[in-house]
Amino acid sequence: MKPVQRSVPRASAVQDPPCYAPPMRATRLRRWGWLAALLVACGRGDDAPDLAAADLVAAGAPVNAPEHARWTADASRAAEAPGDAGTLAVSGGSPPIPPHTCPGEDVLPALRARLVLEVFRAPTLPDAPPDAVEVGVSAAAFDAWTELARADELLFAMDYGTSSTALLLHPAAPRGELVVYHLGHGQGFGAALPILRDLLGRGLHVVVLAMPLTGPNPELPEATVEGAPVPLRGHDSFAALEAAGHPVMHLFVEPVHRAIRHALAVTDVATVHMVGLSGGGWTTVLAAALDPRIRTSVPIAGALPLDLREEARGDLGDFEQLGERPLYRLAGYRELYLLASGPGRAQLQIFNERDECCFSVEGREDALRAMERELRTALGGDPACGDFRVHVVRDQVEHAVTEEALELVAAALAR
Repeated sequence: MKPVQRSVPRASAVQDPPCYAPPMRATRLRRWGWLAALLVACGRGDDAPDLAAADLVAAGAPVNAPEHARWTADASRAAEAPGDAGTLAVSGGSPPIPPHTCPGEDVLPALRARLVLEVFRAPTLPDAPPDAVEVGVSAAAFDAWTELARADELLFAMDYGTSSTALLLHPAAPRGELVVYHLGHGQGFGAALPILRDLLGRGLHVVVLAMPLTGPNPELPEATVEGAPVPLRGHDSFAALEAAGHPVMHLFVEPVHRAIRHALAVTDVATVHMVGLSGGGWTTVLAAALDPRIRTSVPIAGALPLDLREEARGDLGDFEQLGERPLYRLAGYRELYLLASGPGRAQLQIFNERDECCFSVEGREDALRAMERELRTALGGDPACGDFRVHVVRDQVEHAVTEEALELVAAALAR
């Protein structure tokens, strides 16, 4: 299925929401001071992050007393919520936190908690088991693989009648690790077969997921919400739901978190990773920012910050990636990268230099490298406090996972 045409209005000049100042403020504030300052700027109105006044003052951010009082009260309520939203309780698979103090560890958990509340309208990640499981499914595409012990099909039912079909692939020689591989727009499972076989051959359990309303996940032209017809044909159709006050962003990541929960429950997996191409790369960025169980994340050709995108190149992104989505008022892309790269975790972003589809870095690599340096500095330069790296596959034109990228993925997951 081809990507749908966008119907969401877009500004000709693309930039992060106006509350986001350039992270060059890091040169004037203590490490992470710029992040706290950005959160202050974005915290006016109902979207204020759950940050105590002392945290912001310690980071060097300018604040005023009335807003401080509300943030402190919000943080107290979040800490008392089921599952402790201030620390985001999740089940299993979390990386160990280093015993020493890392930059930002007093700021990021509160930001993550606010994002979870925004996306899921709940203080914890979704952990409901699959609505249906078929153990030992057969398919001509992989039945002959010696690397595969068994394939299970998972079905996750979600809001508005949508659903997500996933595969859980069990390796013949497991090493106790799981990788979630997420497909992009219009990609079916067949597009990823060589990648899946390679991952299985390395002893990894693999969950394969597709984006909503694409691949194995059907469109819903006859859908109704609260008795009103809301045809769901492609991601742009979610705009009508969002405009009517119905949350939609959870539809992109809910299957990821539920699939991780299921895999942890039925296998001996102790470590979780995530990899995705294109729209699956964007999903990888958001899911890893929300879910600290994901130790290593590798988005491929899927997520440039808004200020580095150009409409002329056709890479503004789809509905879910555009800056007008409410979640980006809480955190821009740089903040999402940091949330996925904190203590005990790492994110490797891979781009194709001359990608003919989108997110080509030709002509903007200097800005991308500057961002990489800023984020690595913010993480403190200590691998135990997190790692963020960017790799460019030279002269690559096709919007795909190359052999070079696959080797980089294998090396990143083995670290």
